[in-house]
Amino acid sequence: MGQQFARFLASGDVKSAAKMAGSSPTGNLRSLDTVNKIKSLPQQPGQPHPLLAYFQTLLEMGKLNKVESIELARPVLQQGKKVYLETWLKEDKLECSEELGDLVKEVD
Repeated sequence: MGQQFARFLASGDVKSAAKMAGSSPTGNLRSLDTVNKIKSLPQQPGQPHPLLAYFQTLLEMGKLNKVESIELARPVLQQGKKVYLETWLKEDKLECSEELGDLVKEVD
C-alpha cells in the first residue's frame, strides 16, 4: 500500500493518495511525515495547493486525526478563516486536542 501511495504522490495525484491514506486500515499513512511530503509538492497552475486537496478529500471521507487537524488548522487560522474550523468541529470532522485548542486560543 505504501508503494502505491508513493506513486500517487510522485505523479501529483494527491486525491488518490488521500483516498488511499483515508482507507488505510492501520492509519499508518495518516502521519506528520505524509503531511510534510504533501506540503513539499509543487502547486499546479489553476489547482488548489496539494495539501488543501489532501485535506478536502480526507474531510469528505470522514474525520481527521490529531496531527491532520492541527496541520489543517494552522493555515486556516493564518488566513483568518476560523469559521471553517468552527464548522468542521460542529460536524465532528476534527480531532480535538490540547494543541488544537492552543492554536485556536491564539486567534480567539
